[in-house]
Amino acid sequence: MTHAAARPFDLALARRLLALDGPGLRAWLDGALDGLKARTRRGVLAWLEAVRAELPPELVAALPSAEALVAHWDDLSAQLDEARGPAEVALAAVAIAEKAAFGEERVALGAASGLSAVFGASAPAGALSSRTLFPTDGEERYLLLLPEHVDALAAALGRAPGGLQDRAAAAALVALAGRCRAEPGLRVAYLHGM
Repeated sequence: MTHAAARPFDLALARRLLALDGPGLRAWLDGALDGLKARTRRGVLAWLEAVRAELPPELVAALPSAEALVAHWDDLSAQLDEARGPAEVALAAVAIAEKAAFGEERVALGAASGLSAVFGASAPAGALSSRTLFPTDGEERYLLLLPEHVDALAAALGRAPGGLQDRAAAAALVALAGRCRAEPGLRVAYLHGM
């Protein structure tokens, strides 16, 4: 089982992309595609390095390559090109908006920073579920947290007996919370562990 992780999520960008029609989304994607691929490549390489330390070698060997994950942008572009009608354009927009909104940084979180350990049985007030933002989605995969929620997670990690790794994660969370305060529309996605 992997523990939860935190990643920056540009909620303002996601909402803006979801509001675009097909030609508007195509124009945006054409202008942003090279940068999105570069950001994805950096994020994937960092993620692969991190999971190599967490997973057994046979699972690491089964992971997709960085290039395969970067090529997903080409798949999303093709999905938009092949969309017929508003419903298919909306599905393509959801996939593009979600992928574009995630930042490349990933902070691995230990059990001490689990949502239930910090906030109890329910999600913290003001958190936004992935199911709310993307209603076509199945089960909730992440919550978009406000800076004060991220501060609470960081404080829990700072108190954990986990040592240097938890303190480094706490510092990274504090930095993400600071970015959210400085950049309106930015949230921190709390990705549920698997």
